[in-house]
Amino acid sequence: MMNRWKNRTFISLLFMYMAAILIVEVSIFGFTLKREIERSNARTEEANAQAMENVRSYLDGLIQDEITLGERVRNSSWAIKLNSDTTVFDDQFTYLRKSEIMEDFLFDVSTGDVIGSRTVYFKGRGLAVSKTQWCSVEYYLRSIGLPRDLCRPVLEEIEQLKTATQLEWTDENGNSYFGKNTVFAIPLKVGSANACRIFLCTTFNSDNIVKSIKKMLPQSIVGMRILSEKTGSEIMRCGSGWDEAEYTQASVSVIRAGWTAEFLIDDAVIYIDPGFIRENALGYFLMLLLAVVASVLLSAITYHPVQQLLKKLTPVSTSPNAYRAIGDSIDSMVKKLKESRRAEAIRQLLAGYFGTAREVEHDVPFREDMAVRVLIFSDGDNHFIRYDVIDGLRRTVEKTENVCHEIVEALDKSIILAIGSKDAGALHAVSRQVMDYVAQQHWNGHVFAGDLSTGLIGISISYQSAQDKRQYLSGYGASRYYFPFDWESQLLQAIRQGKMAVADGIFRELQTENYRRLAAYEMAGSDMMPLFHRLSSDVGRCALEMAAEERVSPLLQQIGRGETYDEMWELLHEAIVEVCSISQQHQEPAADVDRSIVSYIDLHFDDVNMGITVLQDRFGLSANTINKSIRNLTGLTFSSYLIKCRMDKAKLLLQDPSLKIPAIAQMVGYENDYSFRRAFLRYVGCKVQEYRQMPDLNAEETDEADG
Repeated sequence: MMNRWKNRTFISLLFMYMAAILIVEVSIFGFTLKREIERSNARTEEANAQAMENVRSYLDGLIQDEITLGERVRNSSWAIKLNSDTTVFDDQFTYLRKSEIMEDFLFDVSTGDVIGSRTVYFKGRGLAVSKTQWCSVEYYLRSIGLPRDLCRPVLEEIEQLKTATQLEWTDENGNSYFGKNTVFAIPLKVGSANACRIFLCTTFNSDNIVKSIKKMLPQSIVGMRILSEKTGSEIMRCGSGWDEAEYTQASVSVIRAGWTAEFLIDDAVIYIDPGFIRENALGYFLMLLLAVVASVLLSAITYHPVQQLLKKLTPVSTSPNAYRAIGDSIDSMVKKLKESRRAEAIRQLLAGYFGTAREVEHDVPFREDMAVRVLIFSDGDNHFIRYDVIDGLRRTVEKTENVCHEIVEALDKSIILAIGSKDAGALHAVSRQVMDYVAQQHWNGHVFAGDLSTGLIGISISYQSAQDKRQYLSGYGASRYYFPFDWESQLLQAIRQGKMAVADGIFRELQTENYRRLAAYEMAGSDMMPLFHRLSSDVGRCALEMAAEERVSPLLQQIGRGETYDEMWELLHEAIVEVCSISQQHQEPAADVDRSIVSYIDLHFDDVNMGITVLQDRFGLSANTINKSIRNLTGLTFSSYLIKCRMDKAKLLLQDPSLKIPAIAQMVGYENDYSFRRAFLRYVGCKVQEYRQMPDLNAEETDEADG
């Protein structure tokens, strides 16, 4: 075993296996980490939404307890109403609560002395503060002229009201937050007599409220402020960064107070579960250990076979560059495989069966905006053109800039060169250079140049014209029958899609042209049979794709037994009609379902509960089938199309400045404006506020509507 550790082959195998296993393990780790980050993002959004709801509940609790206290005080025998023009509560409460407090918990005390204008705060333990001076409540009441027989009942009433409702709110983590009830005394005139109006309420100390709210906010919420919905003025805030673009804003409404609580959210903050690394650390360590052990075992098992293989290689392969030689061989195999696939793609292009979707798949260089030409190289005996000539052709074409090319071998051993360029002049120039090169090689074959054409279908057209020239030279005369490759491609596409009118038009044009050629002696009567055979094969292939060969085969079999060409043409036409009818039967029900699903989304995209499970229950289809149906009509998946519908509606609603963002979020199907803002940013590429502030927003929307 020790000798193996000194052997270069063994060490190379060990590192190769270990690298392969580690790549797999890293991929697994990356996948699990990605899933954890996705879950963490979801947890972060949930935590943010819960925190905002907790703040709203806390503020609602403050207001509710004040209302409860007011109801209790109103039942007091001392309670009266304030005048509507009172200024007692200015700058102390929100405009909404101010109007409510005017109806609440106040009582008058008649006095005989003149009272200076002041406010007195009644604290605990029977103390009062008047102009920052402490005294007993009873002393204060007596000092303002309250009779002794009324002093004790008033004191009892004050103490009872002070302790009646102590505000307490507890969050989900068990943290408690308190507010205090405070009694105020305001001097006033009652007729010619002096009086003191005493009332009690829950004080809103903004510093204490901010401290309480900060305890409720997660790290991802970096700021909070409370604004008046009526005036827009700021009541209180914590944190900063309201003008920084990297933060997302969200808000909740505190309806009873007439407030809006706005929050700043840092989307870069996510909550990764600490248990994720802790729980998976042992697993990853064991996987790493397994990689080492498995690499050693695999190296030990494959060491001898690889050694024997290397000994059988040529001296060049057993040199220190043996592994490089093996790698080069593998690269060569991969290259040949790619070239084979490219050659097959070019053959399909020549036959007219090639679509742009597979163009990228096989890296074919030709594009729809290019001029193209096909040249066929063949000698009279169909012998293979020399390899050195092929290499020379490739070098000749590569010398010209902005010209792409492909060289393939046809089934008859001839060589086909397809060239393309956006510059037709360059295409003519390279064609002449190719002809000159072949003439210099003293090669006894022939070159047949097709007509200049355009686009992918132009390759098959140019190839057909080159074949026509080749047939003339071979003694066949003109084309035996007329059936261009592009016509064949269009006919097959029309049959597969059930487009009877298109298929019938191509078929009748084909019939008319071949009858014309037959009458003009441009083709022989015997040339009709190969055409019928080719058409029958195409129709039969379409029927086979639709599992309808039993219905179509009898018609195709009768074509060969037809007595006249007219009869054969009509049998072919009946077969095409039958296949188109079957294709329509397959497509129409599916199209109806597709339209129903998309229409349902268009009508219900603003439903918060809209999801693919809703569509599954309604239409009785799987999620994959629903996605496929939506993609057939829109080109999008369910989730992408749903977001598109919501965002298009949101853009229209954002034009109305009177609509609040939380209201718009609910109108387009989002539970809260935080989720809506994130979705809008991902879809549109800018924040909701930025989009709404665009100066040309209304003009653009108007132009789109007019267009």
